[in-house]
Amino acid sequence: MMTEERALEILAANVPPELMEHSIRVAETAVELAVRFAPESVGKARVAGLLHDFCRGWSDDALLKTAEKIGLPMSPNARKHPVLIHGSVAVAVLREKFGLDDEDVLAAITHHTVGKAGMSVLEKMIYLSDGAEAGRDYPGVEELRAAMRVSLDEGCLVAARLTLRFLVEKGVPIEVGLIDMHNECLESARGGTA
Repeated sequence: MMTEERALEILAANVPPELMEHSIRVAETAVELAVRFAPESVGKARVAGLLHDFCRGWSDDALLKTAEKIGLPMSPNARKHPVLIHGSVAVAVLREKFGLDDEDVLAAITHHTVGKAGMSVLEKMIYLSDGAEAGRDYPGVEELRAAMRVSLDEGCLVAARLTLRFLVEKGVPIEVGLIDMHNECLESARGGTA
């Protein structure tokens, strides 16, 4: 398991200061969620939160070239909006260049942008932390923060609704993973499970 100290070293050497600050806030939020919902995952939540946006500052061209090099499957929407694959590209780079091999952490980094059905507790915590960390300020963020204190599924449902609304209003295509996650969390919320 990669240590928090090593993750911070990697960040400091590879991302701009504003992205590092965001990543630290995501890690802090993820740890708060882990303490509440999965205490055994605190260390993994911290490392995944720190490294989730490792490739977020890359250009579209760099993301696409790396994705093609590693054979990453991409939707037509992701080809037009490569920011959607920055988590998956980060996983490949972190695995190859820095030896990150914790599959739980890698999955959380992969799915933190779009989400998907069947996310693990750690994946949900990183997905939610990215959208709700203390530096975020957008319509609905307080609703999201309140919902994720109730349950991770309730938080993911609110996050998905906010994202869907935003994407529909912008008139851009919606990734299937987001819709699948929304539907799964809706079922879970109706069934009363966390």
